[in-house]
Amino acid sequence: MTAGRRAIVCIGGFWEGFSSRRQHFMSRFAGSGVQVLFVEPSESWSAAFSGSRKSPLLLPRLRTVLPGLSVLTPTIALPLRHSLLVSLVDHCAWSLQIRGALRRRGLTPELMWIYDPRYADAVRFLRPKRLLFDMVDDYMPDAYGGWRVRRGTRWLLANSDICVFTSPVLAGRYGSSARAHLVIPNGYDPGKFNMDATKPPDDWPSVEGPVLGFVGTLFRHIDFELLSRAAAMARSRGGVLLAIGLTEPSGREGASKVAEAGGVLLGPRPHSELIRYVQRFSLCLAPFVRNEVAASVSPLKVYEYMACGRPVFATGLRSLDSDPIGPFVYRGEEMTLDSALDASLALGPDDFRKLASAASPATWDRRFESLTEGLDRLGASPAGWPS
Repeated sequence: MTAGRRAIVCIGGFWEGFSSRRQHFMSRFAGSGVQVLFVEPSESWSAAFSGSRKSPLLLPRLRTVLPGLSVLTPTIALPLRHSLLVSLVDHCAWSLQIRGALRRRGLTPELMWIYDPRYADAVRFLRPKRLLFDMVDDYMPDAYGGWRVRRGTRWLLANSDICVFTSPVLAGRYGSSARAHLVIPNGYDPGKFNMDATKPPDDWPSVEGPVLGFVGTLFRHIDFELLSRAAAMARSRGGVLLAIGLTEPSGREGASKVAEAGGVLLGPRPHSELIRYVQRFSLCLAPFVRNEVAASVSPLKVYEYMACGRPVFATGLRSLDSDPIGPFVYRGEEMTLDSALDASLALGPDDFRKLASAASPATWDRRFESLTEGLDRLGASPAGWPS
């Protein structure tokens, strides 16, 4: 590949999708003069015949979304992409598309920043000078994913120059497998989650009792039994449980049980609108099942809830044990949901401000500062690259 301006190649989720960590870090790098090529995933062949298709069928799509930041959407994946041979062919094809996009922008891949371990094979074709694996979940347990996820995770842990873990739990499990590592938890955007006055949303329920709230994806790692109990408890007190977010196939059965218990499933709402709901929840819920995957989660939603000054009841999040916000969270391991609701209803304005203040060190700006400081210590900071 012809040498050009050095760039970060970030393989993450869809740019327009909800991916605060990826979007914030890459936007901040681009804003500091670092060139970034953000590579979206390639959807399955079946998506080509659905109305939700994002990946182009024949030719990759390259667009500029911010100064210094381009987004590449590769073509549709081949059928049977879960077989080893097809997976290798797909990654070879995607790597060629990435190389073509870099040539068009006059860039050379100095650092590959990879989130999804299923795309580890692409690294071997691109051969970046440095590789960074941002491990945001524990991909190794059977409860998370299949063989491609585990194989890619093992390879990335062993071959990455730097691993960034989102929680001390992940670092404790896999830090010894990495050449070098940092712990950079998730964060929140104070411009979107705060205590500034907002108007109630148009669909806010007309109830006199408490409104318990959950915001996030309903999938297999959510404790649907607890959500169902929360829905029944809220209804018994003249209130309601609101759940905001997508329901994945693995969560459909559990979501149905929540609805049967009286919970209201509102579906997804624009990210900019979430504050209007969260600010009015009597108690916010982060109900994860108690397993290895949930234990390592960095609680992004907990930060957002608390930034709005709202009390939180959480289960399964072992990362809270060492997080500075941990003492401010009602923990299912220590108290019942009923007790947590009673305690939350007894809080006043001073308590709400204390909750928001406790969350303030977890802003994305603070996380980015910690990230760049850590990369600088390891001699891998892109900050000195010429734009």
